[in-house]
Amino acid sequence: MTTQSSKLFTGWNRDSLYPGDTSHQELRKACTKAINWDALLEYASDHKNGTKCQVATQSTMGSYHLVHLLRFEDGSQWIVKFQLNPSTPATAKELQSEIDTMSLIRSRTKVPVAEVYASDSQGQTVGVPFVMMEYIPGVVAMDLDGGHDVHHGQIPVHRKPIFYRAMASVQVSSHKRFQSISASD
Repeated sequence: MTTQSSKLFTGWNRDSLYPGDTSHQELRKACTKAINWDALLEYASDHKNGTKCQVATQSTMGSYHLVHLLRFEDGSQWIVKFQLNPSTPATAKELQSEIDTMSLIRSRTKVPVAEVYASDSQGQTVGVPFVMMEYIPGVVAMDLDGGHDVHHGQIPVHRKPIFYRAMASVQVSSHKRFQSISASD
């Protein structure tokens, strides 16, 4: 696995998000060990017309996924989101549903959703289930204003009006669009 500059990942290091949860850290270690990194790089390159890429060592994770950045020689960047738990028929179906939902929202609304470039919901390509998608730079809402350590997952009072307006706009836009889709079916 090759590395890239940590400047790409300001605010991305989530290694300490679950400091007391050893089971979560064990899932991360097992997932990382199960990934065939060479196969991942080859697969990504194949889906980008042969353009070579590298994997950054910094990552982020949530309850169910480990996320790494892929940086291509042409300067473009993708993220690859790995499922922490082994694939089962149920998790494969859930991941495919997530991909299909993202595609539908992206194609039929103005809601900014990352484009999915490649995926394997059963984990046969690189050893674990994954999705490769567009990297959209920005700051995760939880990382604003000092992050979770400061506001404990609550929206800071001064951010609530703009946050709620943005969420309402997305919901109204989606509702109107999907309502018109169902009416025409």
